[in-house]
Order: sequence, then C-alpha cells, then structure tokens
Amino acid sequence: MGACAGTETAALWGVLLISSYLVLFVKFYRDTYITSKRGRAGIKAKKSHYRSAHDPSGTLSDGSK
Repeated sequence: MGACAGTETAALWGVLLISSYLVLFVKFYRDTYITSKRGRAGIKAKKSHYRSAHDPSGTLSDGSK
C-alpha cells in the first residue's frame, strides 16, 4: 500500500465512528418515519384526550365547571 500519515488503528476507529453514525441515523429514521398503525392511533388518542381535558371554554371533560 501507499504511504499514509495515519495509522491503521486510527483508520479502524474512524470506520467504527462513521458506522455508529449510520446505525444511529437508521434507528432515528425507523423511530420517526416508520410507525405502526397502532403507534399512530396511540398518538392521536393522547392528543384528543389532552384537548378534551384542557378545553379552553372552562368546562371539564365531564361537563362540570
């Protein structure tokens, strides 16, 4: 091989570091953009519960003031 300023150990650490970025990106992508239908329904249910419990008209979700 040709002459290089870095060592093989440094190159291996670099490959490991960049590979870990790839793994973290794939995990982020799956968690953010690939959700099951059940996961989306759970998010919508939480939002609607929050809206009904915190109604700006001043009434509580059970109809009392």
